[in-house]
Amino acid sequence: MKLLGVCNAPQVISSVSPLVETQVFQNVPAKAVVDFLSQYRSGYRDTFFGPTLMTYRDQEIEMNTSMAEQYACTQLSENPDMTWNIGFINGNGNEVEGVNFHWTQVKRKCTFRDNRQFQINGDKMRLGSKNDALKIAACTYQLPIDQKNSSERQYYLTKYFGDHPSLLFYRICVKNFDGHQGLSPQEGPGMLGVKLIVPVDEVNVNKHLGKTVYMYNTVAQRREFAELSRKAEEYGDD
Repeated sequence: MKLLGVCNAPQVISSVSPLVETQVFQNVPAKAVVDFLSQYRSGYRDTFFGPTLMTYRDQEIEMNTSMAEQYACTQLSENPDMTWNIGFINGNGNEVEGVNFHWTQVKRKCTFRDNRQFQINGDKMRLGSKNDALKIAACTYQLPIDQKNSSERQYYLTKYFGDHPSLLFYRICVKNFDGHQGLSPQEGPGMLGVKLIVPVDEVNVNKHLGKTVYMYNTVAQRREFAELSRKAEEYGDD
C-alpha cells in the first residue's frame, strides 16, 4: 500500500494513541489519500466505498469512482493545503505483517450473499466500535474527551479533529461464514476495510448533519450517461 510509504514522509506526524495502542499519522497529504481511494473499492452495498452506480431513466451504469473518492477529490481541489489523519485500528486477531508499527487483525463475522458476494458483519456492516473515533481524537485533541456519548457520530467534530478528515484502516479476519467456509479468504494478510470520518462543527443526530449528501446536476448527469452508454456499446462491439 503506497499510502504507508507517504506516512513516513518528514512532514507527517506519527503518534500512538493511548487507547489500544492505535497508530495514528497526522498531516498526511491529500493527494496521497486521493491516489489510494482511486484504487480502493469495497462491495456494491457499501454506499461510500463501493462502486458508484449512476441511474438515469431507469438505467444504471457503473462509474469508475466512489463517493469517498469524489469527496477526497473535491477537498483536494477546493482546499489543496488541507491534510488528513490516518489511523490503523487494532483488533484481537493476529499481528499484521509488513508494517513497522503495532497493528492487529479485526475479527468479524461474514454473511454470504448472491453472486458469490459476502458481507462483513451481516446487515450491520460495522467494522469497529464507537470508540474508534476516540482513538484518533486522542492524538489530534490534547484535552480530555468525554467518553460517555451514546452515539459515535457525536465525536465527529472539528473540536476534536480540526478541519482534517480521517481514514481508519482495518485488517479483517473472517471469523465465521455461515456455512460457506470455502468461499472466505483463508490465507494472506486479511481483507482491508476503510472508514471515513468527516468532522463537522456541530452534530445534530436527529437531522444527520454528520452524513455527507451529494447533489448531481441532472443536465450533466444526462450527458455523462450518454457518453458512458456510447463507450459501453463500443466496448461491447470489440
